[in-house]
Amino acid sequence: MPTEPVEFTRLIRIRDTKSGTINLFLPPGEKKGTRRAISEIGQWLNYVTGGRFLTMAADLSGSINVEKSHFFGHYDPVQIQEELALRHLFKKL
Repeated sequence: MPTEPVEFTRLIRIRDTKSGTINLFLPPGEKKGTRRAISEIGQWLNYVTGGRFLTMAADLSGSINVEKSHFFGHYDPVQIQEELALRHLFKKL
């Protein structure tokens, strides 16, 4: 596990990217809450697994910071179908 901050950039959807920094360890004396640690660990797991780490927390995802560990946001079946159709179209070109 890295002790230094990790910069990342991920392709999201077809054209969008998300960039950020993952800090698993803080400098001595600096304090953050447990919820912050949950989101950082979740981001790290998504970073090293290529976005395959999934969390489910029903209506608690915002209050315990699980929601911030995802690069891709919420699953939307309609939007996913549209994106798959666009990818299929681009492959034919």
